[in-house]
Amino acid sequence: MELTDYGIPRLLIADDNENIHEDIRFILNPVPGGAEDPELLRLKADLFSQSFLIPPPIPDIRYRIEDAWQGEEAVRMVADAVASGDPYAIVFLDVKMPPGMDGIQTIGRLWEKDPQIEIVICTAYSDYTWEQILVLYGQTDRLLFVRKPFDSVSIKQIALSLTTKSRLNKMNRDHIKHLEAEVGRRTEELERTVDRLTAEIALRRDREFQLSRLAHYDTLTGLLNRHSFYGRVGEIAAGLKPSDHEPTHALLFVDIDGFKLVNDAWGHDVGDLVLVEIAARLRQSAGDAAVPLQAMLVESDVPPRVEAAVFRFGGDEFTLLLEYRGRENVQALAELILRSLAAPIAVRGEAIHIACSIGVSLLQGDAADFGTLLKHADMAMYKAKELGGACVFHDQLRGTGWMDPVDLAADIGSLMDGEQMEVHYQTVVGDGNRPAGMASLVRWRHPRYGIVLPEDFIPIAERMGLLTELETRVLRIACRQAASLSGVEYRSLFVMVHCSSVLFYMPGFPALLVKILSESGLGPERLTLSLEEQVLSQDREAAARVLAALTNAGVRITVETSGAVQSLNMLLRSLREGDSIQLDRSLLANVTRRESDRLYLWNLLDIVRNHSLGVLIGGVETASQDELLQKRNCLRHGFFYGPPVPFDAFVRDIMQSGT
Repeated sequence: MELTDYGIPRLLIADDNENIHEDIRFILNPVPGGAEDPELLRLKADLFSQSFLIPPPIPDIRYRIEDAWQGEEAVRMVADAVASGDPYAIVFLDVKMPPGMDGIQTIGRLWEKDPQIEIVICTAYSDYTWEQILVLYGQTDRLLFVRKPFDSVSIKQIALSLTTKSRLNKMNRDHIKHLEAEVGRRTEELERTVDRLTAEIALRRDREFQLSRLAHYDTLTGLLNRHSFYGRVGEIAAGLKPSDHEPTHALLFVDIDGFKLVNDAWGHDVGDLVLVEIAARLRQSAGDAAVPLQAMLVESDVPPRVEAAVFRFGGDEFTLLLEYRGRENVQALAELILRSLAAPIAVRGEAIHIACSIGVSLLQGDAADFGTLLKHADMAMYKAKELGGACVFHDQLRGTGWMDPVDLAADIGSLMDGEQMEVHYQTVVGDGNRPAGMASLVRWRHPRYGIVLPEDFIPIAERMGLLTELETRVLRIACRQAASLSGVEYRSLFVMVHCSSVLFYMPGFPALLVKILSESGLGPERLTLSLEEQVLSQDREAAARVLAALTNAGVRITVETSGAVQSLNMLLRSLREGDSIQLDRSLLANVTRRESDRLYLWNLLDIVRNHSLGVLIGGVETASQDELLQKRNCLRHGFFYGPPVPFDAFVRDIMQSGT
């Protein structure tokens, strides 16, 4: 805003002498060509030291001049001007204005009405001195002192300076008000933005809370889920060494005996209520040590360290993981659980009786992974079922078909020689349940134990440094047997072979694989290497180099995953078009009866396909699961399509199927 935007300055003359009014008007607003007597003009010119009779017009410097004759009148007029929003810039104030208050008293009253007004005291030599006025009002830049009679130039300069100063002050005040208003507006906007962001942060935290709870907790029972179990065991196992022979934790695998009968007799809704009560009793049996983990929402992938934790492993299977403080303590807890679950459960007026079987395994250096831990607990649990609602420790299986790792380690040389190694195959089906591939699984035909599964001898081979040799032998056998399939209808079948991280990161592995393919005569496009998702996360740069080499060789990759969002995103970024994701069988547990599980699986399939990757789902066991999956255009394998069988039996089966 400019000074000219504030209009013509407004002045007030407060004096009881009419001539003073006329003199100031003549000096500030002369009237060129007016009707005044020329002689009078000449006298005024002489009086005010003017060198001209009729002053020329000065259109750029004009004033609105008003008159007051007494101090009280001046105070009232100043107050009215302030109220109207058009205040006076200057008051020319006479010191002596009888009757009533004089100019000196009027000054204070004027500043009460308008603290910004400029005052010019007009006084004769016989009036108050400047020093006397300063005693009353102190030093101030809003008070000037001029002597009568006036010097016209001084009056003009005073008027121009003070009105300019007044307008500048007003402009500054208006600018400050504008800035304050703008600051206020911006502050309100910021406050609204802060409120909105605060609300969004609260909403995000709530969503993160819900997502974290869904990721780590079972929605039905409120117990920690399988994902949390794997994370906790993995954390513990990572801190153990093979030389650590003292157990650190005990795993209790609790299976509800005959729970299917509950669902069949009373329906799944009652079955769910029974599971909720079972969870509550397990939590109570575990005691206060388990409470913090149940009440705490974990924000990382690994639950915090506590003495005991209860998990719903899936369906009617539960696990308890607790710090090992002696066999007696574990036995006492298991017996408490058996008694607790044996008590009738009252649901909707019905007394439902259930029982459970418990298998116990110990986590220590030579069993430092959840696969071994679960396998041992599962074996003990099935023995407990045979005994009828009992608790069995894994080390009690000696003499009951339990395989001694020491014996297996001593005999593994025969396996490596190839005399006792067998590669079995399970059909992988595609559209119309027609065979699309063959999943290879190594077996050890032991002279004393019979067929030994890989989970029992692979860890031994790895500890003895024989895993790469064992897996290389399996690759050679699988490629040779797949290449031996004759006929156009069979030569499109691919063979899927498991590849451990040890073999994957072995120097020269891609070149070795190309050599094996060349020797067997199998086209590289017919070989699919099956990797666990942890393999690619061990060393992502090295994994990317190996994957690129395998892709250039024409070999395809499938990666087994539980479907967790974080790991799935990593896989989608790592794999190339034509590769596939193999989803864990746990995703099928409730897919036929629970819509939320079904929608979650469908969403995973869509995400994977949107990245031009294939989908393979393992663990299909029922016709209802197969019926659902047939509509989703994905590869499948599982016991529903047949168990793993030796190569000759596999060929016979696919020939009989008419493929």
